[in-house]
Amino acid sequence: MIDLSQAEIKAVSIHQIGNQDNGTLNLSKSEIEINELPIELLTSYFLNPFKEKEGYQFDIEGGNLVYDKVGEVFNDQTAFHLAGVELAKTLFNVSESPAIKTGEFFVVKFSNCLVGDEITDAIGLFKSENKNTFLKIFPKSDGFGLEDHEGININKLDKGAIIFNTDQENGFLVNIIDQTNGSQAQYWKNGFLSVKLKEDNYYHTQQYIQMCRDFAMEELTDRNRGEKIGMVNEAVDFFKQNDQFDKVAFQEQVIRQPEIIEAFEDYSKNYELENHLNSVDEFEISPQAVKQSKKFVRSVIKLDKNFHLYVHGNRQNIERGFDPEKGKNFYKLYFDDEN
Repeated sequence: MIDLSQAEIKAVSIHQIGNQDNGTLNLSKSEIEINELPIELLTSYFLNPFKEKEGYQFDIEGGNLVYDKVGEVFNDQTAFHLAGVELAKTLFNVSESPAIKTGEFFVVKFSNCLVGDEITDAIGLFKSENKNTFLKIFPKSDGFGLEDHEGININKLDKGAIIFNTDQENGFLVNIIDQTNGSQAQYWKNGFLSVKLKEDNYYHTQQYIQMCRDFAMEELTDRNRGEKIGMVNEAVDFFKQNDQFDKVAFQEQVIRQPEIIEAFEDYSKNYELENHLNSVDEFEISPQAVKQSKKFVRSVIKLDKNFHLYVHGNRQNIERGFDPEKGKNFYKLYFDDEN
């Protein structure tokens, strides 16, 4: 669990960075005085977009400059501004595409961040790329006047990363925000930060639900779509109703049939090999990952353009057949109550 509700800003440096095509790289000579900043607005702008989700860690094999500089700041507060300058240069060096917009690059030191049961510091790296036009109203002798200005929308963070001072030997814990779609998103996550998914409880929960869905849809070729969707939803229900995952209990309660359990075991081994995953039979279930699974778990069967059939479980209560007299497929549903 990550809680940033009590986090406090301790230091801020701001630089302006464009791309190598326009050559914009304006580096500040010192960090900003904290008492000159709208701390409450900045804290909200930087931290509110970060909801608990998949965690990352720096890929440190072969070296990682961002990892090194952040580590320097955690070990020595006086290194903060110079490390931020080096980080700004690094970001500029990977901003090769002319489509990358010029914006402000913020380096921020936070304290009082809660990660699990540990209170720790964090370094935030943020870039604003999209500007909004707003109107400023000012008094005049005969009434009021209007001016248009361009500025940062504090309700939308374009790019961000928060690096928590924990698990340094494995690449720290990193959370990422990137509102950019397509190939332009890669320069922040891969080119600049160079991170990979962290194998934590969120990761294991998400991967297992994804694997269950793929198994049901790809491997159960002799089952109708209603049965497949029913199995996936029963798998998700298992994760919703339990705090701890146990593979044996999962197979007994969800998969049940010995021949399908055997097929699932074979599929799991191949899935883990193809996706470079470690085999994990027990882990603490992440409620946040279960909630996010709704994005890729489908519960609806679309029948031509006439009907939508929603399946949420009890796959034994749905049967699929074919009526030769009408020449059409059909579903048979068994239920107790009608509302």
